[in-house]
Amino acid sequence: MRVAIDLCTFTSIHQGGKDEVAYNLLRGFVNLGRSKDIICFCYPDLADKVKKISNDIDLYIIPKKRIKSRFKLLEVILNGTLNSDLYEEIITEKKVDILVFSNKLSSLASYSIPTVIIPHDIQMFYRGNLTFSFIDELRRLLLRFLVKLEFRKRSSIIAISDFDKKEMFKYLPGIKDKVYRIYNPIIFREYSPFKVNKKHILALNIQHPHKNIVTLIRAFKEIKDVIPYDLVLVGKLPRNMDELLNVIDTEDLSKRVLFTGFVPDDDLGKIISQTRIYVNTSFFEGFGMTAIEMIGQQIPTIVANNTAQKEVTKGFCKYYEPTNDFRALAEVILAEINEPTAEQDLIKFAGVMKASYSYEVIASKYWEFFRQVVNLNTNKF
Repeated sequence: MRVAIDLCTFTSIHQGGKDEVAYNLLRGFVNLGRSKDIICFCYPDLADKVKKISNDIDLYIIPKKRIKSRFKLLEVILNGTLNSDLYEEIITEKKVDILVFSNKLSSLASYSIPTVIIPHDIQMFYRGNLTFSFIDELRRLLLRFLVKLEFRKRSSIIAISDFDKKEMFKYLPGIKDKVYRIYNPIIFREYSPFKVNKKHILALNIQHPHKNIVTLIRAFKEIKDVIPYDLVLVGKLPRNMDELLNVIDTEDLSKRVLFTGFVPDDDLGKIISQTRIYVNTSFFEGFGMTAIEMIGQQIPTIVANNTAQKEVTKGFCKYYEPTNDFRALAEVILAEINEPTAEQDLIKFAGVMKASYSYEVIASKYWEFFRQVVNLNTNKF
C-alpha cells in the first residue's frame, strides 16, 4: 500500500499541535518500517524538516504558491486546489492507493483515489462561552462554508477524540458515515529526572485568545503572595496582549509573570524540568496534546473541565469549572500546592498516557485504518 501525505498547509515555522501530529505520524510510520511506502507533498521551506525524519520518504517539492492573499487560510486552500492536477499526475505515476490531508482547508478538489482528512477540530462551529468581533464572526462563517465543502470531497474524516466526533455529528450530520476516531500521536520526551528544583507554574501555546490565559493570570494574581512559584507563559504572544498586560498592572506582578515567546525544544526542556504545575485554561480543545505531554512528564496538571479535556486526560488531572472562573482555578492550584499529588500516582498516570498515545501505537492504528479504506474502495469495483 502506498500512502501520499499532503503537508502543504505547514511551513518551517512551528504552528502548534497540528503540524506536530503530522510529523509524529511520519516518525511513527518510519519506525514501523513504512518509510518507503510514503510520499509527501510539501513546499520548499519544509523539505529539510521532512528529510530529517527519513531520507527514504519519497518527497515531492511543490512549486511556490500561485495565489497570495491577506487571508492566509483562503490562500492555503486555493493553492491546494490548484495543486490537484500535479497531485493526480504523481498519484498515477507512483501508483498511490490513498491520499491523506494532514490539516483542514487543504484542497477543494476531488481525486481518483480515496482521500482522508485530519481536520484536528471543527472549532469554527463551536461557540461555547466565547465572544467574537464582527470581523472574527465573518471569518468563522467563511471557514464553516469552506470546511463543509471540503468534507464533502473526502472519503474519510478523522476525529481526534470522542468529543470531536460528537461535535462533527452535531454540526455536520451528513458526514456521519465518513467519521472515524483516532487519538493524536505523541512523542514523550524525557527532559530530566523527576526530582529537580521546581520553580514555576507553566502554560504552553498561549498564542490564541481562546486559550484564555487571562483567567490563569487572574488566578495567579489571587494567590501570588502565598505561593513560592512564578508563572511562565510559553508561545507566540497572543493578539489580546493589551488585555493581559492590563491585568498585570503592578511592578510586583510583572516580575512574577514571564512571557517567553516561542521557545526551541532544548530550552523548553529546561523550563518543563522546573515546572511544579502545568495549567491549561483553554475554552476549547479538540484533543489537548500539551496536558497529556505534561502528565507523561509526571507533572501535576490542571485543566478546565470542558470539551475533550477530561476525556483525553482520563481523569488524571485536577479540573476546575467554569472555564473563566479565576477564583475556582486559584483554589485548585492552591489545593495541589498544599496537598501534592502522590509521586506514585504521577508515575502511574505517566505510564498510562505513554501506553495510550505513543506515536508508534497511534501510527499503527492509522496504517490499519488506511488499509481498511483502500480495501473498501477496491471491493466496490
